[in-house]
Amino acid sequence: MNNFVKYNDLDSFCEAYRLAINLCMEMMAKPVYTSFSIPKKSGGRRLIESPEPDLKLVQSAIVSYLNTLYRASEQVHGFVKKNQYQPIRNNLTNAQMHLKRPFLLNIDIKDFFHAISTKKVVAALQLEPFGLPYEFAAQLALLCTYEGHLPMGAPSSPLLSNIVCRHLDFRMQQLMGNYLNDTIVYTRYADDLSFSSLDAFPVFFDQLVLDVLSKEGFEVNLKKYRMAGPNQAKYVTGVKINKHLNLDRRYYRLLRAILHDAETNGLTHAMQNYARKNAHKTIVNEKQFVRMLYGKIRYMERVKGAEDPITYATFLRLKRVYQQFNSNHNSTSI
Repeated sequence: MNNFVKYNDLDSFCEAYRLAINLCMEMMAKPVYTSFSIPKKSGGRRLIESPEPDLKLVQSAIVSYLNTLYRASEQVHGFVKKNQYQPIRNNLTNAQMHLKRPFLLNIDIKDFFHAISTKKVVAALQLEPFGLPYEFAAQLALLCTYEGHLPMGAPSSPLLSNIVCRHLDFRMQQLMGNYLNDTIVYTRYADDLSFSSLDAFPVFFDQLVLDVLSKEGFEVNLKKYRMAGPNQAKYVTGVKINKHLNLDRRYYRLLRAILHDAETNGLTHAMQNYARKNAHKTIVNEKQFVRMLYGKIRYMERVKGAEDPITYATFLRLKRVYQQFNSNHNSTSI
């Protein structure tokens, strides 16, 4: 916290971060974004609003400034930067909080970034620990919002969403406090809210959660509303939490199918086959394809542990496939 230097106006902020004040004022008045859509895993399209390079640079500076004081609450596991005050958090630490707990409720906020308005950002930046004057808070908010909301695609949106949701997290923790003895655990990973309990949830508990979300100005994506009991498979941010951290069987099946294709028909054929089925992903060449597969195996290792025999065997299969490709094409190793 001692590293935080508080600025009370845009002039002093721009001077400290070597930004052109005139350019910042122009970008506030006429922000330039490129809008496009990408496929969602669950179907449909996701709108991306990407700021032009100069604006992105300013937004990154704002993130750097706010991160010197922002401390995520223990319930928050998404978009949390590791520093001397807080350890690394990710989807695995999020899932770990709910491990082996027999009752689980998952709720997804609909259109998360777009539900966070410029007005909400201004209000949040005026509160502690930032305590920015209204005019300066409004200027930073205008530099980081587009058409009145946080844009999906701006480097500042993840942090600002966490800052705005500090009150939501506080309200949820207050709600958990109504059910003492720590029987219910609450975590949030961006727009994914998870609640787990050692005992059955109290009657109307989910309605109380929905009421808090509604009062905070959020809607629920009913397609992703999930409640699971003791004898059901339970997932938190894509990780199975029933007995130990694990991945969905489809993850392993996909890897096995790709490697079998590569072993049987060659790496190039497997790459082309994968590209046909995943047209939204850009695969330039075999080396990039192997690196993507290696990343998937490394993720298995993170979830299941370095000593997991399935992970090790999968890595050896990939290594043999790539070595065979190299020997046939006189290529270098990755």
